[in-house]
Amino acid sequence: MNIVVQAPVRHYDTIDSTNLEAHRLFQSGERGLLFLLADEQTQGRGRMQRQWVSESGNCYSTLMLPLRADISVLAQIGFVVSLAVADVVTAFAPQARLQLKWPNDVLIAGAKVSGILSEVVSQSPLTLAIGCGINVAHAPTGLAYPATHLSVFGEATCDGVFDIYRSALAHWLAMWDEGHDFETIRLAWLHRAIGIGETVSVTTANMNIKGCFEGLDPQGAIIITDNDRTHMLLSGDLHIPSLAAMRSST
Repeated sequence: MNIVVQAPVRHYDTIDSTNLEAHRLFQSGERGLLFLLADEQTQGRGRMQRQWVSESGNCYSTLMLPLRADISVLAQIGFVVSLAVADVVTAFAPQARLQLKWPNDVLIAGAKVSGILSEVVSQSPLTLAIGCGINVAHAPTGLAYPATHLSVFGEATCDGVFDIYRSALAHWLAMWDEGHDFETIRLAWLHRAIGIGETVSVTTANMNIKGCFEGLDPQGAIIITDNDRTHMLLSGDLHIPSLAAMRSST
């Protein structure tokens, strides 16, 4: 996956969504490895169709990635991208308190600094749209959680952020090896994870699970133990009491 570094980049001043553009390009015949980079998105999206505010000044990109793997690896991609964003944060804010929150949040002192959305563009051949927005110059306000941006910690530009992100993503994709070595990704992610060993809760569309956050299973599902029961969930909203306390104290 080191060829990701050499992937061509299509730059847009303004677009509705780089992920949506990836879908359109595939429908029009595009099949190659390709980065889509935008200065501004008018219809940015996050998980569960939530709006992702995408004003000019931040870094919005999608990697259109053909794979030989099975669609079951989709749940693992968020961890790969989170590690790449973590490398970006380390480069621009080396003294910042960096933590990763399941399933794909990158936090600085409890505040979210990026948005990650991976989608299937095609199942045959399997092609993903790996969308990532990184707050560079500003962060959205009025959210249910705090957000921050890299310029709080020093000088940062969209070009510089994208260059490091592209290299970091290439590195972690190569380590992941289309799912053949998710264990390396899993361990690297757990090393920076918040909430391990705590009593947490996970809310899905039809249930709320409360118990001890034990870690990740080999496919990236969160492991929650509740008395003698073990729950493994691939998606949901995670509530971590220590994170809530950190956010309320700032």
